[in-house]
Amino acid sequence: MAFIVCFSAILFFVFYKVNKVPKDISYTVEGWETLSESEEVSVNGRTVKQSIYKTTLPKDTRDYTHLYLIAYYSEIELLIDGKVIYSDEITDQKYFQEANSERFLFVDLPDNWQGKEITLVTYPHLDLKGYDIKEPVLCWKDSMTQVLSQADMPMFIFVVVITMMGVLYIIYYLTLRKTSTNRSILLFIGIIAIQSGIYITSQMSMISIMARNTSSLYILEMGMSFIMIFPHLMIVKSYVNEEVSKILNMALALNILNIVIQVIVTSVSSISFRQLLPVTHMVYIISLLVILAVVISGIGIAKKDKLGLRLSFVPLCLLWGVSLIINFLHQGNRYPAFVLAGTIYILIVQTLANLGNLRLAYAKQAAATVYEELAYLDMLTGLKNRNAYEKDVDRIKQHADSLEDKTLIVVALDVNGLKKINDNYGHLAGDMLIKTMAYYLKEDFDDCDNVYRVGGDEFLMFIETADGQSIVDRLEKMRAKAAKKPFYEDESISFSFGTVRYDKSLYSDFEMAVKEADARMYEEKIGYYESTGDKDKIKISRAKL
Repeated sequence: MAFIVCFSAILFFVFYKVNKVPKDISYTVEGWETLSESEEVSVNGRTVKQSIYKTTLPKDTRDYTHLYLIAYYSEIELLIDGKVIYSDEITDQKYFQEANSERFLFVDLPDNWQGKEITLVTYPHLDLKGYDIKEPVLCWKDSMTQVLSQADMPMFIFVVVITMMGVLYIIYYLTLRKTSTNRSILLFIGIIAIQSGIYITSQMSMISIMARNTSSLYILEMGMSFIMIFPHLMIVKSYVNEEVSKILNMALALNILNIVIQVIVTSVSSISFRQLLPVTHMVYIISLLVILAVVISGIGIAKKDKLGLRLSFVPLCLLWGVSLIINFLHQGNRYPAFVLAGTIYILIVQTLANLGNLRLAYAKQAAATVYEELAYLDMLTGLKNRNAYEKDVDRIKQHADSLEDKTLIVVALDVNGLKKINDNYGHLAGDMLIKTMAYYLKEDFDDCDNVYRVGGDEFLMFIETADGQSIVDRLEKMRAKAAKKPFYEDESISFSFGTVRYDKSLYSDFEMAVKEADARMYEEKIGYYESTGDKDKIKISRAKL
């Protein structure tokens, strides 16, 4: 706890310093006198509240060219010695209701402005606590823009780092097996980091200057305001028992209800999400309090998890709660620092906490992957086995059905005379026969990924081609080549094969095409055994037709 307090204080101090405009390039206009405040007037056919402020510009200051000010939800008008130098011409209420909150304005100053009277007139469109016109400053526009860019740079670097860490967490989540311990925690931590990065980006001064008063920033900011609490609740929920989980489900339901009600209200009335933002903040704070109560009490949490959850979520909830309170009571660019501090903190803590689990999970996954590969590998030939065929057959069929310019050829192949080789030379010679057959298949059909040994000397192949006859020709060439090269003693390889062109219009079931190829292979095998006079094998082959 002491660490995070010190860390957030340092971060706050850094951002306070880098966001403070240097005196040598700007001068804050002070001494404003209120002429009238919250007076109702008619503007463009509607009644709005008007406030008027007046002061005198300094005489002995630099020859600045612009007046820089930030306006929230207000039309403004600036006059020097009664002459208008800037006036908003905004007639659409939604410009303020459904757009980014801040408007960064650089108003051109007339020549010889020093010592003259300046008047600021405001017409607020939304009455939100903590939002007001910031004190204008005299400046050079280029210098001020550069300073604002430099001021945002530290936060921008932090945002890039936490966003990339969030992406990395989600990649870890996707690559780990579903059975891995606390796998879902990685997803939710990644979402927190990415959400925080998006939200903080929407609050940066330079982003607001570049994007002006656009709805895209409004959508980012308000969208994140609604959903930022969900991953926090889901993480804690994954650690508690079923009874305590019901309490967290109520907090989730409250947030969902808040979103639904606000969508309905904003759809049927002129009220905007921005005006209802205090309600969202209150729901968020209630949710943070629920998390704190569950984590601190430890009810329903395993003893081994209590300390880790407290170290993670107590500082996080406090920091995010402070940011919400600051945002609600006083609009400014300080509160994102607390969101950033909380996010960096939980990333550090969770990374350290999950490091051992991740290593163990990856080790288990690597071992499981090896065993899975072995389960689908024929150890004798190095080809895929029957398990792999059973697993792949649906994929092969779906792919075959989607082919347009090509077709799928089903090849059933069986080695001739395996029993004779086993009887005459032993089973090692029989194994050599099968391995040599697999070698020819891999060498002559290296463009085919779907080659399977589905039985003792039985093989299946599924080959994409635009010309079915070419596959038959390749098989015949392979048979001629194998017949010339003895694999053991004086014995050479002989095999029978059958091919079928799979067409879903001809075969309602993919297995029918496989059986047809198998039947054609046995027809050829009968011819082989007839040539050798092996009547028993002829009977067996005919029985399999």
